[in-house]
Parts: sequence; structure tokens; C-alpha cells
Amino acid sequence: MEVLPSRWTSRRLPSWLKRLAEIGVSPSDSEEVRVRKAVLVLSSTLMASLAGVWVGTYAALGLWVSAAIPFAYQLVSAASIYTFARKRRHRLFRHSQLWMSLVFPFVLQVSLGGFENSSAVCLWGFTAPLGALLFVGTRQAVPWFVAFVGLVLVSGGIDPALATGARHLLSGVVFAAFVLNVLGVATTAYVLLQYFVRARIAGAKGATGDQGSAPQPSYSVVGTLGNVFVAANDESTGTISCPARMRVLSGSLSGVTTGPGAPRLTVVTSEPNQAGTGWIVTVRAGAQAADFQVEAVCAFVD
Repeated sequence: MEVLPSRWTSRRLPSWLKRLAEIGVSPSDSEEVRVRKAVLVLSSTLMASLAGVWVGTYAALGLWVSAAIPFAYQLVSAASIYTFARKRRHRLFRHSQLWMSLVFPFVLQVSLGGFENSSAVCLWGFTAPLGALLFVGTRQAVPWFVAFVGLVLVSGGIDPALATGARHLLSGVVFAAFVLNVLGVATTAYVLLQYFVRARIAGAKGATGDQGSAPQPSYSVVGTLGNVFVAANDESTGTISCPARMRVLSGSLSGVTTGPGAPRLTVVTSEPNQAGTGWIVTVRAGAQAADFQVEAVCAFVD
């Protein structure tokens, strides 16, 4: 069965990059899921590529343990992307990438001797809660942010002990690395958000039948429909409507519990209504009943 490309990636990306972005796409995926998979693959590839800067820098300074940490991240990330392309296990791929982006920067910071000597390389860990916000949902992103804050606080607590035994690095190297860390995290976040927002807006335009001169949104809001109950082995539909005079740009399932023992939910449909003023999600539950939410982005248009 042919896998249809995402409406946005098919028009905006070079052919080789488009093929990379769509390696884990399934024929049954909605436009929303296609966008999330594409952004996750591209952001993971970008971060793994940028890690090469730290591998080379720390190897040149003779810090072999510190150089080995981003190199290990590159290898594990490449293996994760390859496995996703072969098995298309989206949840496993998503969680493995989020965990790696959260943990590896803090491990690297410890190996270098704390905040100052590492040029605050733990900033890269912020990409985990940001990624969770985009790829998992607003509610599920909260634990990732809490974990990031907790690791920062723990790092601050042990920083004096780490700094005492840290190898001295030239101030110029520390300053340059700090600039690169800030620019690297900012660039990754900006590119990820830029692609994600553009892709969702383009996908929504296509879903509402507008393939060309669509009016541009002048103001947007995100709304969430409260818990919708779905019984075990049954289907349930949740519909969220936009405020008056607003049109829907995109929507998705949200508020779903994840992790071991969590209810298994399958999205049957996720699409705008015929008028383009709301979003409809139909979900089928497995052996356990569950609650879910529907999230939509709405906007006034000129």
C-alpha cells in the first residue's frame, strides 16, 4: 500500500529530506500524526548531527570520556531512527528520543565538571519537555518539564563538588562552548516550532479543501474539550467547536494517559467538521475504559 506524503512536506522539502521525514509514516496515519512523526524524525536527526560538534571539540581537548557521551548519543539515536523506519513503532521511538535528549546533556555536564566548565550544556535537556509538548500533548508534557527542572536542581546541588575536581579549560573554550550551546538549543527549538506550525496550518488548509489562496490567520487560540468517556471495546466521538467567527486550523487527541498499564486507545478519525469550524476525533478503546480530550487550534481569518 502506498504511503501518501504529508501535504506540507511534499511541497516544502527537498526530495531527500522529504524521504527522511516520512520514513515512519503509515498509510493509515492522519495528517496530524504524519506531521508529528516528520517533525520528530527531522529534529532527532538535527540534534544527532549537531552532537558531532561536541564530539570533535572534546576529542581535540583530550576529554575522551566527555567526547564519548555525545558520540554514544549519535549511535543510539541513529539506531532508534533506523528501528523506527523498519518497525514503525512510534511510541517507542518518541519516548526513546525524549529520554535521550533529557538525560544525555546532564550526564555530559557531570563528566565535564558542572555548569561552568560544561558551559551549561544541560540546556539541551530542555528539548525534551519541548518535544513532549509537540509530540505527546500538553498534559503529558508536564512530567517531562518537572523532570528537567528536577535535574537542573540536582545538578546545582552537586555542582560545587564537581567543580572542585574538574579539569581546567581555557576561558575562551568555555565561552565559545557556551555561545554554541545557547545558539544550538535556540536553533533547534526555532526550527522545530517553525516546521511544526507551518505543517499543521498547511495540513488544515488542505483538509478544509483550500489548496491555494487561503486567508491568513490573524489571531489563534487553542481550545480543549473536557474528558470524553469511551467504554471498553467501544468507540466514542468528541467534537470541539471554535468560537464564533473562527475557523479550525488543526486538531488532535490529547489528555491520554501513557506508560505501562495505561488504557490502549486507537484513533479512528481525526478531522475537521464539514463547516471547518470544529474538530472531530473518534477513538476506540481496548480492554480498558478510558477518558480522552480533543484539542483544536482555531483562528480568525482576514
